[in-house]
Amino acid sequence: MGNVLEMKNAGCRRGWRKEWLLDGVELTVAAGERAGVFGISGAGKTVLAELASGLRRPDRGTVEHSGTALLVTQEFSWYQDLTVGENLEFCRLIHGDDGARLPRIVAAAGLDGWEGTRASRLPAGLRPMLQVACALVGGADLVVLDDPSRGLDKPLRGKLGAILDQWRLAGTAVLVCTSDEALAARCETVYHLNRRTLSRLEETPAPPPAAKEATR
Repeated sequence: MGNVLEMKNAGCRRGWRKEWLLDGVELTVAAGERAGVFGISGAGKTVLAELASGLRRPDRGTVEHSGTALLVTQEFSWYQDLTVGENLEFCRLIHGDDGARLPRIVAAAGLDGWEGTRASRLPAGLRPMLQVACALVGGADLVVLDDPSRGLDKPLRGKLGAILDQWRLAGTAVLVCTSDEALAARCETVYHLNRRTLSRLEETPAPPPAAKEATR
């Protein structure tokens, strides 16, 4: 499998002092691979996610993609005044999807029964899942998630894990930047973000998920 994402000696500055927040980052993610980046709050995970998705340009080094990339942000970045169903429909129209998968996506994200609810009125734990559902509709070659399990209860964490499995089956590359050790451990390759750069931890091959139809 070819690499969907390659970061080489990537670095990013911040603040008026132009201090290096990230420097010397080396990271590759292949098609169908789930890579996890574990770091504490303030370590630079959000900046790394923005670099990896192409939302931010590096001040040093290179970030290259072979295919499309999509970022699932920490904060809700779709439309607060639209309902769950309307947000998904809007996303469907943007990406030219025929909509046949929408019922499965809604169920996979735990949004059953919430289709007519405005995003602003969703329980806090369901807002990240609406973001993930929109990413499923988007069908990118690389999905980058910035702390996606923050605020999720145990059942929703289980649904998020199942969606990661579905992306793997569909051949989608996934990069999870997280402070959740359990979520990082679901990934085949795990990195630790500390002192401005990444160190690769031991590979943790996960057992193949039970065969199921991927939502992509």
